[in-house]
Amino acid sequence: MVPLKYQKNENLEKKYYKLITQSRNERFIEEIDEKCQCYLKMPFKNLVCASPEELEQLHSNVKDRTDYGQMKDAFKHISSIKQNNYIVSILFQNMPKEAKLLIYEQVGQNVCLYCNRNFIEDLKIVKNRNGRKPVGTFELDHFYSKDEFPMFAVSFYNLIPVCGTCNRIKSNTVFNINPYLMYDKKDNISFEYNILGSNYMENEDELEIRIKSSSKEALEDAQNLRLEEIYNRHKDIVQEIIKKMKYYNSEYIECLFKDTGALFQSKDELYPYYGATGQIGFIDDFLFNGEYILLGEDAAPFLDKKAQKAYMIKGKSWVNNHAHILQSLVFPEYLTNCLNSIDYFDYVYGTTRLKLTQENMNTILVPVPSIEEQCKIAQAINNLFVLIESIKASLS
Repeated sequence: MVPLKYQKNENLEKKYYKLITQSRNERFIEEIDEKCQCYLKMPFKNLVCASPEELEQLHSNVKDRTDYGQMKDAFKHISSIKQNNYIVSILFQNMPKEAKLLIYEQVGQNVCLYCNRNFIEDLKIVKNRNGRKPVGTFELDHFYSKDEFPMFAVSFYNLIPVCGTCNRIKSNTVFNINPYLMYDKKDNISFEYNILGSNYMENEDELEIRIKSSSKEALEDAQNLRLEEIYNRHKDIVQEIIKKMKYYNSEYIECLFKDTGALFQSKDELYPYYGATGQIGFIDDFLFNGEYILLGEDAAPFLDKKAQKAYMIKGKSWVNNHAHILQSLVFPEYLTNCLNSIDYFDYVYGTTRLKLTQENMNTILVPVPSIEEQCKIAQAINNLFVLIESIKASLS
């Protein structure tokens, strides 16, 4: 799980409460409020805005009560209407999109809080008859099950933004550790890899990913989420990291330079090694010699508008298989800037590692003005970057 360092935000919580109740029948809200006062000794608004610590205490008190079954039924049935479980079926399932986004904003994470694997930050674009409509990609999991604890079904800090996979795997399972309450604790999960054979650098089946934690509760939650099984599907990433660590560290460069004697007169004769987002290290051989534009194929930050997806290289180099290698027919700096400004949403696919295939890349359209205009545009953009760096330097 991803630990959350949060601060209660009363303005945000009040805004959230208003959004989920403003278009609802006042009589229904009043009846829920009466039940909260009767069983929990607090108004409904306070329950909705209760802190993670307060919710934990309420949950502990509620589940041990002798009248728990009666209380659960009371919150599930609103006498004013025939609709069962009004809090869940009306207030939660019809929650305004704006209210859901407030929860996401408070969390401040762009990956699933349970698996730390799938991205949840994007607002994907769904095309319909009315054009392009943004739809949130995350789902809201009830840390305390909405079926067992309907009174917490719309409590702000009981709703955890997660990916759809984790939401369905968890279902009604009660986790031991709340992401809101694990910061600065020793409940964090880490990973290690075991080598099972001598050919692990080429055969990923000879690698095994294991989950570690000093907390039995955290390991139990990870087991319920099947995290070890899920992460073992990404052994190719671990393999790539091992290769980088093994081949391109500073000690390797020093040894390579010393051991080759007269073969290399200086470290400058070692060749840069490039990947999806930039130079990774150095290597003693090269594949390319010239001027190229590299565009990420996978593992590049395609949906981050501020991040670099394409960059230029010159001279002798080695490029791995995570980047497309382009030779520009237009002004290279201009094309690089264009590739870094494109919205890649419609061109990439995947959840854990977005991928831009060559087929999809070839469908990208780039405006091509005259070569003089391309040079002017590239120079203007370069001047802006120089100005930005100058401002940053003066502020620091």
